[in-house]
Amino acid sequence: LNRLKSKYKLNLDQLLDKRDRLVREREQLKDMDFSLKEKQKEIDAGFDTYKGHNAKLREKRIKKGKELAKLIEKELAKLEMNKARFEVKVEEFEPGMDNVSDKGTDKAEFYFSSNPGQPLGKLRDIASGGELSRLMLVLKSILRDEEDATYIFDEVDTGIGGKTAEFVGEKLRSISENHQVICISHLPQIASFADVHFLVTKEFKKNRTFSYVNELSEEEKAREIGRLMVGSEVDNDVLKAAQRLLEKNKK
Repeated sequence: LNRLKSKYKLNLDQLLDKRDRLVREREQLKDMDFSLKEKQKEIDAGFDTYKGHNAKLREKRIKKGKELAKLIEKELAKLEMNKARFEVKVEEFEPGMDNVSDKGTDKAEFYFSSNPGQPLGKLRDIASGGELSRLMLVLKSILRDEEDATYIFDEVDTGIGGKTAEFVGEKLRSISENHQVICISHLPQIASFADVHFLVTKEFKKNRTFSYVNELSEEEKAREIGRLMVGSEVDNDVLKAAQRLLEKNKK
């Protein structure tokens, strides 16, 4: 006892407490193997449940991906992209301990082709700015997945006009009912749908280029829409046509 008291620098009562503590720890260690086996059973059961949910999620993704692709191709046809093809490819990864997440283990990727004969490629790699803008326009008008977001559309009017431009304007207005939409456009059919108009101009002076953005009044708005319709010469007839267009597309 004296040797142990000297070794641990404890008195007799403290030494007896340490002995009791070590006995308890030894019993816990003996039970640990059993506890680990029980926990492993729980983990295995939970993982089996996860794999079942993952399989159901995969089936839903594949099914909804096909439905989404058909809907997007239908809407793109209205934007003079009637030959465009869209596909949602689901890359399947079997669950393992290193890839478990609340979103499942598979990865979905958008594939796109704008011209017949052109193979489908990853949207992020092959779509032009104008194509991306129109795809985003269609996607956001379909999904309505975020609240109070701001969307910026540039080049959305590239290569379109007439009825198609009007359809784009209607889509933009539809999105703006729940989100803020900023659109850069040179087409009066699209610009006339906006609630607020800004005119962007550039000026070169003192060997430097300056850009200006000015909010337009109702009168200036009609005149600018008229300028988009015919060019620089805006007479009364053009102004009246611009005012009618604004009135027609007003919310």
